[in-house]
Amino acid sequence: MTEVVDLRTRSTYQPDYGALARHRIVAARRALDLSTADFAAMLTPLIGWPVTADAVVGWETDSTPPGEVLVAISAAADSSDRLIGGVLGLVAPSFSADTLSGYWATSFTFSSGGAQRRHVDIACISAESDRFMTITNHPPAPRSEGRASPFCNDLEAQLNNRHVVGHWKNSSDARYFGTFHLAVLPGETAMTGYYTGFGSDVEVSTGPWKWVRLDEDSIADADVSAIKLRDPAELGALIENHSQYDPALTLADIEQGI
Repeated sequence: MTEVVDLRTRSTYQPDYGALARHRIVAARRALDLSTADFAAMLTPLIGWPVTADAVVGWETDSTPPGEVLVAISAAADSSDRLIGGVLGLVAPSFSADTLSGYWATSFTFSSGGAQRRHVDIACISAESDRFMTITNHPPAPRSEGRASPFCNDLEAQLNNRHVVGHWKNSSDARYFGTFHLAVLPGETAMTGYYTGFGSDVEVSTGPWKWVRLDEDSIADADVSAIKLRDPAELGALIENHSQYDPALTLADIEQGI
């Protein structure tokens, strides 16, 4: 049996607490996926005095961060909604999440009453950092085939390589939630993948999910909240059959005619 030695009993052993503190700063900033400037801006209101990007660089490299800073980063990490997954933090994005910012027409299928039905919406991606993004699919009102109340979802995701990996939560009730994984096709105008969902308390459902970018010029002056989407089956088929080589969809393509 290997003997375990308690280093604290060795009078010559002295932990490098300064290095440990600096490592905590680096780990917290990377977990939150923030630049040194953004990390400094986050810390400033927490500790009550101005923090600069240069100070953060120093705390990560050769100076010992103050105790109040260490307490603040622990609180920020504990309360952050951005900690999606530490293991995926090691998979670098192939481009900035801002590349995907803007409006997308999306469609997925779901099971209801023993039949496969179609959901369509306009999802708006907002890049919060180089790899983290928040997404909402309302307004305008989504359309879920066969449902009087459509699925309104709030999503968060991070970009790993060319993949968007995240979670969704139905905001129109307190029950439905799940995950999703999309591959960003070359050209960054289409994404395709799958979602997992809440089949029941003991069942996981899954289905395909396709995203197609909307032409920025066609939607720039539109009142997005007032858009009435086409019939879910029709628009879903259009999105599903759209190639990454096709031009971006326009407002006329997705909006229901009068």
